[in-house]
Amino acid sequence: MRKPLFAICALAAALSVAACSNRANSEPTPTPPSAASTAVSSATPVATAPPTATPLPTVEPPDLKLRLVNVASGANSDLPVGFGRAVAWSPDGSRVAVANEGGVAVGALNAQRFARLWAGDCSGADWSPTQDLIAAACKDGLVILDTGGKVVQRDQGATREWVHWSPNGKSVAYGSFKNVISILGIDGSRATIPGSFASGAGSAQWLPGGRLVTVEQPDYRDATTIRVHDPVMDYAVVAKLVTRPNASGLGIDREGKYAAFGVYGPPAGSGVPRILPSTVVVVRIADGQEIATFPAYPGYETIDFSPDGRSVLMQTDYCGPGWSLAVGSLDGSARAVARGSFMVTKFSPDGTQVGFTRGTELWVVASDGNTPARRLAEGVHGPAGFEWSPDGKWISVPPFFGGFDQCP
Repeated sequence: MRKPLFAICALAAALSVAACSNRANSEPTPTPPSAASTAVSSATPVATAPPTATPLPTVEPPDLKLRLVNVASGANSDLPVGFGRAVAWSPDGSRVAVANEGGVAVGALNAQRFARLWAGDCSGADWSPTQDLIAAACKDGLVILDTGGKVVQRDQGATREWVHWSPNGKSVAYGSFKNVISILGIDGSRATIPGSFASGAGSAQWLPGGRLVTVEQPDYRDATTIRVHDPVMDYAVVAKLVTRPNASGLGIDREGKYAAFGVYGPPAGSGVPRILPSTVVVVRIADGQEIATFPAYPGYETIDFSPDGRSVLMQTDYCGPGWSLAVGSLDGSARAVARGSFMVTKFSPDGTQVGFTRGTELWVVASDGNTPARRLAEGVHGPAGFEWSPDGKWISVPPFFGGFDQCP
């Protein structure tokens, strides 16, 4: 359950009770094109786009381009498209869709130009499991397009900021950072789930069997309500869980069995603390039982579960001398896999690696912690996150585009 790329420093206020100092206040030297860039492009698979009657307009590459990183070699190249607010990989990992203020653009990994499917101010995009459709969440509503740019369905309602495809590719769930969640089918069917959903893209998650999980937290100080909806029953609620108050960074495993979140406690000791103490809690959604607790922090985004749902990523001693990235297991054990500072952290699609940003750097480390972390890229925008390709061979990441804070 991911936030769009423009959700920067969302956790900083919750973590600290004092002003932040700027750890990255100068722009690093841009990475110039190189022979390595050519090598990356020539090694990528060529995607064949469906034929179209009218060629789509191409996108002129801006100064700040989306970075493509080869995980195995560490080779970097810039795709000919802006980094955008959201990036969606095609299920086969051969193409990328980017949503930004200019609309939605699509291209292959070795493309010299990207084609614009939709013109508008968009902040969310997702590729259908069938690979033939793309959904975009924009200021003028939600639009479903084929890969030739033809409109399949459209909701010209209020501003939409995120969108997720159902596993069967027959409908999308979408919304903004408030109010209702909407569902639109490719056959034109519609449904609405009322509520106060303030977590953006983290407000909804489809489960493999087709049910939809929603996460409602009107205010970060409130308890979070998790509901499981069944589309066969007109999205009636079939399971419900209310967390502890002040839950932060809530994530749900891919099967919808467990949820994990951070809870910030009262200041320890006298005086004004630099960082509030935190506990990461893992609960079973079916009955609300707490499975494991850790003295740790959720990090910048929602807590990420491993693909098998048995582990979570968290950070210990946040901003302290022992600051570590740790993997916590449902049996209550935890192991540090890297030390230093961390922003966005995500398991690879197969769970064997963990990607993380550190200031303006991108790193990977084995999830068992048995090998040292490797730096893959510099000059990236750490708080804005990154996206693994479905096969785990590539990472797309935005370039550095301005100063940010992390620790008080």
